[in-house]
Amino acid sequence: MHGVNHQHREAASAQRTSDRSPSCVGSVLIIDDAPIHGAVIRRVADKVGFVVTTARSFDAACELLHQQTFDCITLDLGLGDHVGGDVLTFLSRIGCRAQIVVISQSDKDTCDDVVQLARAADLNVYDAVQKPIDLEALRRTLAEIRALLPGNAGSQRAEA
Repeated sequence: MHGVNHQHREAASAQRTSDRSPSCVGSVLIIDDAPIHGAVIRRVADKVGFVVTTARSFDAACELLHQQTFDCITLDLGLGDHVGGDVLTFLSRIGCRAQIVVISQSDKDTCDDVVQLARAADLNVYDAVQKPIDLEALRRTLAEIRALLPGNAGSQRAEA
């Protein structure tokens, strides 16, 4: 329950981000149990223009995903009591259509295997990012996803 209470504070913070920058289009859910990693990803996503919500546990992520939809989800595969695969199974079960960025300390082959399994489950995995996170690569990935969203200037270029 502690993780859920934390999430409500994070959601309130995300709302303030939206109020501060009315041009923000797109929402991202950051699922990461490590506060420092989550904060780094949050900062990158915020700079790209996403409205950011964070979940630091499997249960908190599931609760948030039942309450709202997100345009993008970043998912750390090492998630405390659960693994990222549990979240991917849940996302598939609820018919999630968000663009997913898998983040992992695993080697490239393992990341590629997870991406293929998630895509076979009809999930929209956009990319996998290995830790330590290359911040510029993450920024580019999130910017590409945001540009594809309806209502963003880049979405028309992506459709052309």
